[in-house]
Formats: sequence, C-alpha cells, structure tokens
Amino acid sequence: MINKKLKPHKLNQMKNYLKDPHVESWRSIMGVFQSIYSTLESELMKEGLHISRFQIFFHLYFDGPLSAAQLAKSMLVTRGNISMFLKRLEKDGQISVCPSSKSMQRPLFRLTPESESTFEEIFPKHIERVRRLAPKLPTKVINLFKKYRLDPRKKDT
Repeated sequence: MINKKLKPHKLNQMKNYLKDPHVESWRSIMGVFQSIYSTLESELMKEGLHISRFQIFFHLYFDGPLSAAQLAKSMLVTRGNISMFLKRLEKDGQISVCPSSKSMQRPLFRLTPESESTFEEIFPKHIERVRRLAPKLPTKVINLFKKYRLDPRKKDT
C-alpha cells in the first residue's frame, strides 16, 4: 500500500531506488531466501526438529566439537543467543561437553550418539528438499557469496 502522505515527487524518487540492479538483486535474494527457509523450516518441524536446532546439529556434526563462541560465529549470531540453546540441548541429552575440553569456562560441545543418528536420518531428506527448492547457481556466483560471507566489506562487483 502506498503512503498517501508522501509527495508525488518523493514517492517517484523512492520508487527509483527499487530499479537499481543491486536493489533488485537484494530483493530477489531475500525473497527466495525467505521462501526456501520457511518451507525447509516447516518440513523440519514435521520431523520434530526446529531449524535452529537443526543448524546447531549441522555445525556440530560437520565441524564439531565446537565452543559456544565458535558455534555462534558459524551461525552468524551472538554468543548469548547460543548459550540458552546449548543449555537446553544439554538438558535434553542431545549434546554433551567433551571430556577433552581444556577449560570448563570455554567447553567444547559435541552431539550425543543419539543426536548424531537423528541428524544422519534427517539430513538426506533435508538435502532432497533443498534440491527441489533451491536453484543451482553458477560456481562464480557461489564463490562470490562465499567471499562476501567471510568479509562483507570486501565484495566483488
């Protein structure tokens, strides 16, 4: 809905921003992301796994054991956001602290054998859904996205 309080020349100026190729790309990426994310989340929920828990399982399975700080960095969230998740997962018996953690102030977490089995059961189904939903991007675009994720200040155009 258009804001009727805007002056016509201001509205036209604002609409011109939407024609910028960078803005069109951003809006397309965000639209596809939101659609795919929402669908994958609802499918994971049918299997009893919230997407945040799935992401933690993913990182601990492939990159673990990890500290809370390492996990937060991998997921692009703050350590505070991860702390409560980790406590809940540990309470639920889905993760455990590695006995080899050098410091209990910065423990390393890993999946329990049961959680590994759960992940190994769900992951192939998840990948099939990803294949159905996500477009296959050219390698050049994927590499550009990887560079941007590592350091958003350095982007190739």
